[in-house]
Amino acid sequence: MTPYSRRPGSLTVDYRAGLIRRRALDLYEAIPAQRHRERAVRDLWEALAT
Repeated sequence: MTPYSRRPGSLTVDYRAGLIRRRALDLYEAIPAQRHRERAVRDLWEALAT
């Protein structure tokens, strides 16, 4: 299975979702550990866990 849908140049929904999740995880990992207790960071982590 390729990451492309029928239309040339467009990505499938699953592939795009994977890219978005990877970027969100990169963002979380870039946040210093001492900030992980802040609400916005916890909310990001909870969103990634689902």
